[in-house]
Amino acid sequence: MLGWGINLHGQLGLGPAAVTSFIPTPQRIPFFNDHPCIQVACSLTHSLFLLADEYVYSAGNNEYSQLGREGRTSVPEKVILPQDEKVVQIACGQHFSICLTKNGKIVVWGSISGRVTNDDGLFYQKPEYLGGFVGKRIIQIAAGYTHVLGLTDDGTVYATGLNAHGQLGLGNTDDCVRANPIGCLRGSPIIFIACGAYHSLIISKSGTIFACGLNESGQLGLGDTDSRVWPTNIKALQQQKVTYGSCGEKHSVVVTLEGGVFSFGSGVQGQLGHNSTNDELLPRKISELMGTEVSQIACGRSHTIIYTLTDGQISTFGLGCAGRTETKITSANSIPQKVLINTPFSSYKALKQLQKQVPVDKTNSLSSRRQKPTETKVPSTNLQIVGIFSGGNQIFVRISSRAQRPDDHRISYTVRPLLELTDDFAKWLQHIPDSSDGFKEAERILLRLFSTEACLNGSFLCLPDAHYRTSSNYSGVDLDKVVTVMEKLRSCNPKVQECLFECVQSILLSLPETAPCFEALRIYLILPFCHVFENEESFESVTAPFAQAATRLKKTADGRVLDYWILHIGKKFVQRIIELYKPLVIKIIQINSMGSALAAEQYHTVLEAVLELLKKVHNVSCNMAKPELVGHDLFYMKELNDMIDIKRDYDFWLARQSCSLERKMVSFCDYPFLFDLKAKILLLQYNGQLEMQEAIRNAFMHNFQTMLGAHVDTVNPLLILHVNRETILRDAIDQLDKYKDEDFKKPLRVYFQNEEGLDAGGIRKEFFLLLTKEILDPKYGMFKVYEETNTIWFSDLYEKEEEPMYKLIGTLCALAVYNITIIDLPFPLALYKKLLNKSSADLNDMKSLSPTLYRSLVALLNYKEDDLETTLCYTFEIERDVYDERRRIELKPGGSSIMVNQENKQEFIDLYIDYIFNKSCEKQFQAFSAGFRRVINSKPLELFYPDELMSFVVGNTNYDWNEFQKKTEYKGEYHVNHPVIQWFWQVFHKLEDNEKKKFLLFLTGSDRVPVFGWSQTQPMIIQRSHTDDAHLPASHTCYNVLDLPSYSSKEVLKAKLLQAIQYNKGFNLV
Repeated sequence: MLGWGINLHGQLGLGPAAVTSFIPTPQRIPFFNDHPCIQVACSLTHSLFLLADEYVYSAGNNEYSQLGREGRTSVPEKVILPQDEKVVQIACGQHFSICLTKNGKIVVWGSISGRVTNDDGLFYQKPEYLGGFVGKRIIQIAAGYTHVLGLTDDGTVYATGLNAHGQLGLGNTDDCVRANPIGCLRGSPIIFIACGAYHSLIISKSGTIFACGLNESGQLGLGDTDSRVWPTNIKALQQQKVTYGSCGEKHSVVVTLEGGVFSFGSGVQGQLGHNSTNDELLPRKISELMGTEVSQIACGRSHTIIYTLTDGQISTFGLGCAGRTETKITSANSIPQKVLINTPFSSYKALKQLQKQVPVDKTNSLSSRRQKPTETKVPSTNLQIVGIFSGGNQIFVRISSRAQRPDDHRISYTVRPLLELTDDFAKWLQHIPDSSDGFKEAERILLRLFSTEACLNGSFLCLPDAHYRTSSNYSGVDLDKVVTVMEKLRSCNPKVQECLFECVQSILLSLPETAPCFEALRIYLILPFCHVFENEESFESVTAPFAQAATRLKKTADGRVLDYWILHIGKKFVQRIIELYKPLVIKIIQINSMGSALAAEQYHTVLEAVLELLKKVHNVSCNMAKPELVGHDLFYMKELNDMIDIKRDYDFWLARQSCSLERKMVSFCDYPFLFDLKAKILLLQYNGQLEMQEAIRNAFMHNFQTMLGAHVDTVNPLLILHVNRETILRDAIDQLDKYKDEDFKKPLRVYFQNEEGLDAGGIRKEFFLLLTKEILDPKYGMFKVYEETNTIWFSDLYEKEEEPMYKLIGTLCALAVYNITIIDLPFPLALYKKLLNKSSADLNDMKSLSPTLYRSLVALLNYKEDDLETTLCYTFEIERDVYDERRRIELKPGGSSIMVNQENKQEFIDLYIDYIFNKSCEKQFQAFSAGFRRVINSKPLELFYPDELMSFVVGNTNYDWNEFQKKTEYKGEYHVNHPVIQWFWQVFHKLEDNEKKKFLLFLTGSDRVPVFGWSQTQPMIIQRSHTDDAHLPASHTCYNVLDLPSYSSKEVLKAKLLQAIQYNKGFNLV
C-alpha cells in the first residue's frame, strides 16, 4: 500500500517515525507488509483500513473517538466491533467513522455532528449499530462531513445526520438522529451512493443521477448554485451510462460505463481537470482523458485521482497531491498529471504477460513480502495498481507485484447487488422445499424484493447496456424476460402464491402519483404480466388498484411517458391489458346489477379507473401507433349491447354535457372505442331519430302557432323531394338548395313523377342509386375513375360553379346515412379518413386507388443504389391528365429542377401522396365535407373509424347467397319444398354474379349487402301472384317482397326472371 499527502495526525499510518505534516511522494506503508489491505477510507484527519481478513483498522486523530479504539494513532490498529462483526465496506466522516458488516448492518463510532457530548444523539463513544434499519439489509454506505447515507438491497436510500444544506434529501433542513428513508426516490432502482462534504450523489441502475445538498460551487451539476433539499435529477448526464461517482468537499466526479469522466463543481484548485480554475455548474467531460478508459476515480477534499485501465497508470489533479518531490501543499495542477515512482507501473495485462514469460516468486508481493518496519522505499520491481482511494488531503494506492485484476468502480455495484426478480430466482421458487424453513426463506426474500417497486424496476433490463438509453421514449425493459419469469411464478406452490399475492397487493396500494425518474415507471409495464392479475376475485385489491394508479399519473408528464413506452413495446402489452380488463368490465357491471354490497360510488370509481386504462391503451394502439398495434375491433365489447341500455346511456351522456354536470357517474359514451359497429350504428340512428323527432316537433309547434293566428308560413315535418327520372340531378339540386340546414334533420320522402309508389324505403333507395350514377357520369368530369380498382377520386380540375355539385354529393351521402340507406359511391377509404379527420392518407391509400402507382412508389422507396438520380430520373413533379392533356405539376417550389435522390425520396413520396389526396382536391373536398356536415355533425359520427363508416355508407360486397336463401320466408301456398320455389333457387344459384346483384337491386333497390349481412336486413318474402306464364315477377322494394307467378316450368321461370331484372326501373302499386 502506498500513501501520500497530509500526515499531521498520522492518518497515513506510516508510524511514529514518519509523523510529518506533509508527505509529497508515494511512500510504502510498512504495516501492510504483513496485513494485506483491500480498502481504504479517509477524511481530513483520520483513516480507516479494511484488511483482507475483513476486520477494520484505524489511524489518525482520535479527538472525537473516530478511531473507535484507544492506543497509538499513527499506526493502524484494529477496531473492535460489536459481536466481532466482519466488514465489507468502510467510510469516514469529518469526525466519525462507519462500516458495513457482512450481515448488512451499519456500525458507527465518533461524532457525526462534531460534538463530543451526546446532547444531539449523534455522538458514539464506541462502535455501535446505527438505528433506523429494522428488517433491512444494507448493501452500501457513504459518509459526508456530517451525514450518512445507507442503501438497502431493496433499492431504498436512508439518510441520517446534520442537514443544514438539505444533504439528507428529505425535503427539509432538519437534522435526523435515526436513519430515515428518502421517500421521494421510491421506485428508483438505486445502485450507488456517494457523499461530499455537504452534498450527496445517488445513481440508479440505468444511470439516472440525483444530487442534493450544498451547491455553492455547482457541485450538484444542475446548472446553478442553488442548494437542493430534494434529490434532483442531473439531466445533463442522462443516457451517459454513469455507474459510479465520487465527491470532494465542493466538487463531484463521475465515470461512465465506457470509461469517460465528467467533473463539476469547484475548480479553484484545478480539481476538475479542465486546465482551468473556474467552477463548472454543469457536468463537463475531461478532454485530457479522452481516448483513455478510466475504471477508477476517487476524490479528496480539493483533488482528484483517476486510474486508466488502458495503460495501468494513475493521474492526479488538484491541490498538492501530484505525488512528486517538488509538490508543495499549496501547489495545484489543473490537468491530469501521471504519478511517477522509481519503477513505473505496469498494466494488468502487461504484468500478466510478463509473468508468463518469467516465473515469479509468489512470496515477492508488496502485500506479503516481509521488510524492516522502518522500510518505506518502493522496491525496484514491476508493479501493478490494484485500487485507488482518497479523502481529505490524502491518497492511498493499493499495488501488487503480481498480476491481479484491478478494481473496477464501474461495476462495483455488482459485488453487493440490488435484489432482482430473475429467472434463476423464479426457478428456485418453483422448487423450494415444503419445509417451513424453506418457505420462510422464500417469504423473507419476497417481502424484501417487493417492499418497494425499485427491485422490479431494476429487473428484466435490456442487456448488455441498452437500458442506459432509458428515456421518455424507451423503457429499457425486456418484455420477453418479464413474460418468461412471470410464467415460472405461476407454477409455484400455494404458500408462495399467497405470499406473492400479498406482495403485489402491498406495492399497488402505495404506488406514488409522481415518479422520481423514468426508471420508476417500469413497474407499470411489468406487473400486468403477473398471473395474480388473472384472478377475478382479486380485482378490488389488485387489478382495479393498478388501473387507478396507472391512470392517476399526470397525463402530460409520467402518463405521457407511459404512453410512449407502450407504443415502443408494442402489441404484446396492449393485448395483455385487453385480455385482463375487458372481462373485468363485464364482471363489474354484473356485480352492480346484482345489487352487491359494493357501494354505488365505489362501483363507479373502480369502473371508471378500468375504463380509463383501456382508453389510455386504446389511444396508444389505435391513435398514436401507425399502423395500429392491434386492430381497433379487439377493443369491442359486444356484450355491452345486451348488458347496458345504450340509448339511455346516450341520453344521460347528452344531459351531462348540456348541463355541464360533474362526472360522478360513468357513461360508456365517454369510451366509445368499446362499442362495436352495431352499437355505433344504433347510436347514430338513435341520434338521428332524436333529431328527426325534434325537427318534427318544431314543425308542429310552428304550424300550431299559425293555427293560433300567427302570421307565419306552415312548414312540412318531412323533407320532401319530387323528382323526374330524366332530370333527377337538376331536380335534386334545385330542391335541396332551397332547404335550410335544420330541414335535413327531418325524415326524407322521395316521390317520382308519374309513379304510384309510396316511399316506405324502397323508392328512397332507388333515388340514391340513380342520383349517384348520374353524378358519376363522366360528362360532368367531377371525378376521376381509377379502373384498376373501380374507385373514384375528386378531379384535379376545379371550377367554382361545381361547388354546389360537390356540396350536393356530400349532402346526399349524409342523407343516405341519416336515413339508413346504402348508396354506391365507390370512394376509397381515404375519403372517410379525411371526413372523420382521424388519420392522414398514406402509401396504403394509394394502393386502394391505383395499385400500379403504389408499386412504383414502393419500388422507389426500396431502391438502395446510389445511381437513383440517373437511373429513374425523377424530379419533384407529378403528371396529371386534365381534359385529355398531360400536365406537369410541381410538388414543391422549383420542383422541376430538383432531382429525387436517396436523401429526399421519402419527402417526394410524402408530397406525392399529399398532392393526390389533399392539395389537388382541397376545395372540392371542403365543399363535399360542408354538405355532409350540414346533415350529420353529431357526436355519434365521431365514434366511427373510417373503415366502419365506409361499410355503413356503401354496405359491403360479401355475398353469402346460401345464407340469403336460408333467411328467405314464404307466404301463401309457397313453402320451402314447393316445386316453383325449388326451381327458383336452382335457377338463382346458377346465375352469374352480376346477374345475382341485379336481382338484389330489383328486390331491394340496392345491389349491396348491409354492413351486418343478411342477418341485419329484412328477409326476402316470396309469395304467389299469378298462375300463368304471361306475367313477370314483381318486387315490393319497400318490404323486400317478391311476387313470383306459379310458372309451368323451370325454363319459363328463368326466362321471366332474367327479363324482369333487366327492366327493373319504376315503382307501381301492386
